[in-house]
Amino acid sequence: MLRQLLYLWLGISIALLTGCSNCDAKKPLTIATAASLAGAFKAISDEYTKQTGTKVSLVIASSGKLSQQIIEGAPYDIFASANLLYTEQLVDANEAIENTQVVYAQGRLAMWVKSGTAPANLSDLLKDQFEHVAIANPKHAPYGFAAKEALEAKHLWSKLAGKLVRGSNVRQAMQFAESGNAEVALIAHSLAMRGGGSYTLVEQSLHKSLDQVIIVLSRTKKKDEALKFIKFFAV
Repeated sequence: MLRQLLYLWLGISIALLTGCSNCDAKKPLTIATAASLAGAFKAISDEYTKQTGTKVSLVIASSGKLSQQIIEGAPYDIFASANLLYTEQLVDANEAIENTQVVYAQGRLAMWVKSGTAPANLSDLLKDQFEHVAIANPKHAPYGFAAKEALEAKHLWSKLAGKLVRGSNVRQAMQFAESGNAEVALIAHSLAMRGGGSYTLVEQSLHKSLDQVIIVLSRTKKKDEALKFIKFFAV
């Protein structure tokens, strides 16, 4: 009887251990992605799932906020940043694996309007027809920081101070212009292309490079799968 109970206990223990080991395998691959990249990642993730059977979950926010969440222990597998600075900071903090980092594209900043004609240049933002200018928060959103740099380069930042409305990320800045809470938004070219309306690209020389970077995070329990996704995505 004692032996039977021992075997039963061992069986339950093994089942529990096996179940726990399979838990991570069953969880989707979790990708923290900058808001400016959300559309592209949704399409590519769907195709990846279709081809491999691996489910992918996207967490979307500004690069800065996602970086902070990762430092605070968020259990993400991959980080796709709109700015190289954030991934470098994570590598320095041992939160990301340096040799998995891939720069796969360079972003562009655009002035976008839902209807009518987009400003021809940044100075046009001073015109009365643009009562509100939406940007992403420069403190943690790469496209917001780039917008501030560009406006400062043209000596417009202080002149437009009363017009600026800040979104938590570049997608929210776009939503302000979509809803009529702003007449124009400085957003990612990738979003402007999909948003309809009209847009004008901002000169790249006016702000630091917007390198688009993807990297595997140190806490992942799916490193092989994460590397497989990056190869699928970046090639």
